[in-house]
Amino acid sequence: MFNQYIIAFTVLLASMFQIAVGLFIPEAHPSSTPSTLTPRQEGYKWCHTENLGTCTIAYIIDLTKPHPISIQVTDNNCGDGLGGARNLDIGSKLADFETDSRRTDPVTKFTIKSVVNGKPEMKADGKELYWHPPARADARTIHTAPFDCHMR
Repeated sequence: MFNQYIIAFTVLLASMFQIAVGLFIPEAHPSSTPSTLTPRQEGYKWCHTENLGTCTIAYIIDLTKPHPISIQVTDNNCGDGLGGARNLDIGSKLADFETDSRRTDPVTKFTIKSVVNGKPEMKADGKELYWHPPARADARTIHTAPFDCHMR
């Protein structure tokens, strides 16, 4: 009989401890407030959600860095990275690059005239890109443009 009380008391004590720990230590990923940005886009609130069949390219200029230009290619809601380039210098030449062939079919090929501090001179599959007005975030200037793409 005494053992039953010990077991009940232990269960009660364990459940109270679990509740107390839950109040003082927050969850690593709270389920009640999911993030709208995936980890690769944390800090970049530049995303314009686009229609299905459309993806986004972001041309990010951060003059506080020694190599100030980065290019990120994402799906239509910026939830999945599809390619890009980092740590580019202004005035440098960049070889053509494509979206990830494991994620898009067919791939989109990007050509860039040269890396500039301003509106990019870039084409997607030979077509001019329509750039949204640049966004400003901290020291960054972010140019974004939609382009046609097809996810696998």
